[in-house]
Amino acid sequence: EAPIRLDHPNIVRMLDSGTLADGNPFMVMEYIAGYSLNKVLRGSGKLPFDFIAHVTESVTDALSAAHSQKILQRDIKPANIMLTPQEENFERVRLIDFGIARVEDSRLAEETKAFVSIGTLQYIAPEQLEGKLAQTRATDIYAFAIVIYQMLTGKLPFEPHNPVEMFVM
Repeated sequence: EAPIRLDHPNIVRMLDSGTLADGNPFMVMEYIAGYSLNKVLRGSGKLPFDFIAHVTESVTDALSAAHSQKILQRDIKPANIMLTPQEENFERVRLIDFGIARVEDSRLAEETKAFVSIGTLQYIAPEQLEGKLAQTRATDIYAFAIVIYQMLTGKLPFEPHNPVEMFVM
């Protein structure tokens, strides 16, 4: 339901959805030619400030659009930020993978659990890891702040091997 509600140039578009004859649901999303921010970070370490500013503006615009529709992406990480080269200017930036998104006031499915620790460990917000507080927009903002830190420094602020280590950190 998240991609159905979202129509923003920095968010992957859903082209079609429905149910197959055998009862299985399907979704068709746009193909994004390009590469992930994860690939750029693996090859570069620290990135140029103007590139970081462009990615930051694009992703925060996408998150603002999602949050205005009461959607939490809940898995912000470099692998879910796609870059498409452009002839002029910087790459086009798009946020992808709303597979574990929480859609408030969902009309298609039961609301996903707000108290479940879900996401990618290195980017998970403390409240998400603890599973005690209802997740809010701050969950996505925290995760993206980790991505910004990684773009600026070339490394992650925390590198745990398991959830217990991350909890302690």
